[in-house]
Amino acid sequence: MSLAVSATRMPASRPEQSRGLSCDPARIGSNHGFSLPEVLLVVALIGVIGGVALPQVIEALQRYRLFSAGREVAAQIRSARLAAVTTNRVMIVRFNCPAARQYRFIEVTGNAAIDTDPDRCAFPPADSDPATLPNSDGLPAMLPDTMAFGATQDLQIGPTGLITPLAGGMPALIQVTNGTITGQITVSATGRVQMQ
Repeated sequence: MSLAVSATRMPASRPEQSRGLSCDPARIGSNHGFSLPEVLLVVALIGVIGGVALPQVIEALQRYRLFSAGREVAAQIRSARLAAVTTNRVMIVRFNCPAARQYRFIEVTGNAAIDTDPDRCAFPPADSDPATLPNSDGLPAMLPDTMAFGATQDLQIGPTGLITPLAGGMPALIQVTNGTITGQITVSATGRVQMQ
């Protein structure tokens, strides 16, 4: 048995068609990219939009960081109140203690030599002997580098949870600043702590 193969010749195509080129005048120039003026216009628009939005983004980040730091201060005040109630002891929340930007709650021992010691905020947070005071000092905390306390009122918290400022009236106010932005923490006598 024999197989016969017939070869069919394909018509030759034009070289312009095989490469996707066309001589149609309506299609000439439709395959080119962006021109230099178009690219420069887009870059200029991006620059203008970025220039307008960048300061607002930076301010929003500063406000977010300030609010986060304020929440940490509020948490320290709440922790001091909880420690005062659970241990049935008087606690004091001190700001800029032992150094600027630091804050801490400490237990009032009743011993003037300990309570008024200038290095009291630098004492270890707790000792191993429950018979000697202080036993309930909180851990020192610190504001971030770009922040500082503005006007502050050290707070005394009684065993019942009532809060009184050591100076000034109620509600107690604690200011935290981040550059030109200032936040305020308001503390009521009953222990309500709000960041504004």
